[in-house]
Amino acid sequence: ICGYTCEEWVSTDEKGRKSEMWMSSEVAINTTAAYAMFGGQQGQNMPKMTGDPSKYPSGYMMEITTYETNGEKFTMTAIEVNLNAEKVIDTKGYQVF
Repeated sequence: ICGYTCEEWVSTDEKGRKSEMWMSSEVAINTTAAYAMFGGQQGQNMPKMTGDPSKYPSGYMMEITTYETNGEKFTMTAIEVNLNAEKVIDTKGYQVF
């Protein structure tokens, strides 16, 4: 994906939703710690991470596809990796539950 080698991780949650994640250790951003925050939360269209955080996927998530039990499918794919881009994150439109 975007020229990076990726490793596939597949998970199924207790509700039967399946997620396929493509992770790359070649991108100089490691989002492993971010997956730990999903451990106690069930976000829409995101897998619920359970178990030992040291066994969570490592690297940068380049693509994820989640298959809902009702047949709906959600896909998010990186279209560019630019580590030199200006980074501005505006969180005022987000709600934390």
